[in-house]
Amino acid sequence: MYQRILVPIDGSAPSDGGVTEALRIAKQTGASVRFFHVIDLTSALRGGEGSFRFADQLADAQRKEADRLIEAAMGQAKQLGVQADFGTVEMSSGRPADEIALEAGRANPDLIVIGTHGRRGLRRAVLGSDAESVARQATVPVLLVPLRHAP
Repeated sequence: MYQRILVPIDGSAPSDGGVTEALRIAKQTGASVRFFHVIDLTSALRGGEGSFRFADQLADAQRKEADRLIEAAMGQAKQLGVQADFGTVEMSSGRPADEIALEAGRANPDLIVIGTHGRRGLRRAVLGSDAESVARQATVPVLLVPLRHAP
């Protein structure tokens, strides 16, 4: 069955649901889990003159948040006896979905589990969906865990 599961995390409620579902699957199948977080620095680099002086502070805050998210996910895995590791990447342009797809190529998972808001219609068209983009780019099965299903 599954041996390696990639789990992108961002601290949102859908992401938390994806973590829970991935850990449940890993526990049942004996798979290991790789948590992955994209530190999106694009917001720190946008803006007018003067915004760059705060970019380092924003980037540091995002790195600290990434550490907190990874620590929490790793703690959940340890509590369940699931073997886990993690990765992070800093991105200054593009979409998190592209970085997740690249990580999938490096980590060689059998399954990607990702939480999703489950938006439809205009909200999805305007906001886009990293989960949907990951599913389209993936070369392995992707389990989308909608927020309304999150355990």
